[in-house]
Amino acid sequence: MAKLAFDAGATVAHAGEGLVALITAGNHGQPSTVRNAGNTWATRTVIPTARAYPAAVAIGGKVYALGGSNGSPLAINEEFNPTGYTWATRAAMPGARSGPAVAIIGGKVYVVGGHNGAPMTANDEYDPVANTWATRATMPTVRHSLAAAAIGGKLYAVGGVDSVALVNAN
Repeated sequence: MAKLAFDAGATVAHAGEGLVALITAGNHGQPSTVRNAGNTWATRTVIPTARAYPAAVAIGGKVYALGGSNGSPLAINEEFNPTGYTWATRAAMPGARSGPAVAIIGGKVYVVGGHNGAPMTANDEYDPVANTWATRATMPTVRHSLAAAAIGGKLYAVGGVDSVALVNAN
C-alpha cells in the first residue's frame, strides 16, 4: 500500500462515488488529487495551482478548491471534475485569501473569513452554475483557519484564529 503524506493545510471534500481529496503539499512539492475507490488511494490529476490552506467544497458533482497561499494569498477558484479527472479555472474570488471556511446553502457556496495579510471578516457567495460571485454581510469578528457549516439555511462560522489568539465565537 502506498503511503501518502498529508501536509498542514491539506483539505478534503466529498464528491460522491468515494472520497475525493485535494491534497495541498505546501513545502513538499506539487499537490495531487487522490480518490478512494474501494478503499485504495491513487494519485490522479495534479491541481493546476500549487497552494497550501485552500478551502474545498463539493457541489453539483464537482469539487472546488478556493483560495489558499503559494507564498501570497490567492483568489483562485479551480473546479475538479471527478468523472474525467480534469481541472478548470472558474471565476476568481472577489478577494485573495488563505485559510477560509466554506459551506453550502441553497445551491450557493459561501466562503468566509481567511487571511490576506491580516485576518478577515469577508463573506462571499459563489454560484457554481452562473460562475459568479456576490459579496454578502461580513462576519462580526475577524478570523482565519475557522470552520463553517450550514444548518437550517443559516451559516455558522465557528472558532478560528484572529492572529493573536484562538477565537471562541460563532
